[in-house]
Amino acid sequence: MRVNHRSLFLVVFVPVTVVLIAITIFPMAYSLVLSFLDINLLKPYQRTDFVLFDNFKNLLVDSRFLNSVGNTAVFTLTTLIAEFVLGLGIALLLNRELALKRVFRTLFLIPFMTTPVVVGLIWRFLYNYDLGLINYVLQALHLDKVLWLSDPAVALRSIIIVDIWQWTPFVALILLAGLQSIPTEPYESAKIDGCNRFQEFWYLTLYFLRPSMLVVILIRTMDSIKLYDLVYTLTEGGPGIKTETISYFLYVLGFKQFFTGKASAGSYLLLILMIALSTAFIKLLQGEYKGEKV
Repeated sequence: MRVNHRSLFLVVFVPVTVVLIAITIFPMAYSLVLSFLDINLLKPYQRTDFVLFDNFKNLLVDSRFLNSVGNTAVFTLTTLIAEFVLGLGIALLLNRELALKRVFRTLFLIPFMTTPVVVGLIWRFLYNYDLGLINYVLQALHLDKVLWLSDPAVALRSIIIVDIWQWTPFVALILLAGLQSIPTEPYESAKIDGCNRFQEFWYLTLYFLRPSMLVVILIRTMDSIKLYDLVYTLTEGGPGIKTETISYFLYVLGFKQFFTGKASAGSYLLLILMIALSTAFIKLLQGEYKGEKV
């Protein structure tokens, strides 16, 4: 049967291209245009002015936006360090011959396989001041109850705890896969040379794990920077603006206050930040692979 390549192109590639343009390229181009306009959807009768980069400039000096950047930075750094350290420890533990190891691996899948909204609702019940399990345990231990989601000093930490609980297993599984791909010959040579366990870990394990570590750090950094789900379900940015992240602030700006142009500009600032970080990580990762080939 002879295939007509032109017909195949029209049937397969054209519809896919149209859908891609409709759901990806057009919205991005439209939001880019909006980012240069002074537009508020609550006031459609007002004249729409072309303000060029004013929306970007105003955001960069907006105290609420800078607060959300600070919250996002604290959240990202804290969760990244905690998840990496805990995940590496769990991966090293699971890499040994343990009883019920397969059962533990299956259980580790549950947190990050659960959608963030469901995770947020579950932990919202756990954090409840009067009926939550956590405060019940604290009372049973004769400790004071905590306003986990209402205390300005505690609320962001509470969200950090939930993220660590949800994503540490993911980090552990990626690092475990990296550990299991390490060849045994270097360790045998190290034992002959008289290396102890710490030296093997520091000079061999961490060296061979570098590609896996960079991949997991890249993924978790990108996810943490665009955090929205947990903030929405747990605190809605409160108390006040103590837990507002960049994504949640832009949501409020665009869909509650209807400053569409300013919100679009903020979205592109976030996009630029993520592209810069991902490019840096990818270059580091490519350098690691080139180093291994050498």
